Amino acid sequence: MGTDIDSQLLQKPDLAFYEHCLNHYKLNRGIYNTIDQRLFDCGLDAIIDRRKMIIQFLDYAAIDQGAGTGKFITFGKGKLAGILNDFLERKQQAV
Repeated sequence: MGTDIDSQLLQKPDLAFYEHCLNHYKLNRGIYNTIDQRLFDCGLDAIIDRRKMIIQFLDYAAIDQGAGTGKFITFGKGKLAGILNDFLERKQQAV
């Protein structure tokens, strides 16, 4: 999906957006909710901005794991937090 995120996808109801994440990244609902909550806690309270960031993070995580889009992304114990922290730090440095 890359940086061209479909604006219609971002406007869909939560279940449809989650199903996109499930179909493209094989992401389970618990991991999705954890990522969403963490981004919200970091100040991304606007849903569209948060969804963009979720897709960007999933693309980043897929590349980090050498999986590519459409492949299963695995987050072992503590790994999600580490990858998400690294992603957020890189985003912060880019600003």
